[in-house]
Amino acid sequence: MDSIVPKVLRDRKDIFDSFVRLAQKNLGSIDIEITLENVLNHFTIQDVSGMSNPVFIVGRADKKIVIRFFLSATADFALENKVFEIASQKGYAPEMIETDSSTYRVEQFYHGGPLTHLSLADPAVYKQTMRLLCDFNYDIQLNALIQDKSLPKALEFIENGPSSWYWQAFF
Repeated sequence: MDSIVPKVLRDRKDIFDSFVRLAQKNLGSIDIEITLENVLNHFTIQDVSGMSNPVFIVGRADKKIVIRFFLSATADFALENKVFEIASQKGYAPEMIETDSSTYRVEQFYHGGPLTHLSLADPAVYKQTMRLLCDFNYDIQLNALIQDKSLPKALEFIENGPSSWYWQAFF
């Protein structure tokens, strides 16, 4: 069983407890003892984590959600959530179901995939993609959020090079 359980859920009780609470709240409660085995028997869990934050697609019956935990030391999650919320309201991103702006975000799941060079060869796909990118990049409301923000964490990442968290974690 352990091979299919995401490591962070096995090793971090705080994240496991939050994960179960969020999954039950958004997909329906399970009236059982909360153990790793029971959770696996009642929810489908797909680990789609990136390099810094645990991200799971969680499902039950015909509904799926995305649960994203914020663990990275280099991001401004309040700003990220505000950008995500606005992008969601304008249809650029999935619906944000809930967040506490500092430790997690629950998002709508919809199946999709990356654009390929073949799909971008279709004029309709190309035009829609370029329109959405332009709308997103020049959105007045989104740009106002980042005008006064410096990037101290990003600068720390660049300036500290090999002593930064990323270099220590992956090299």
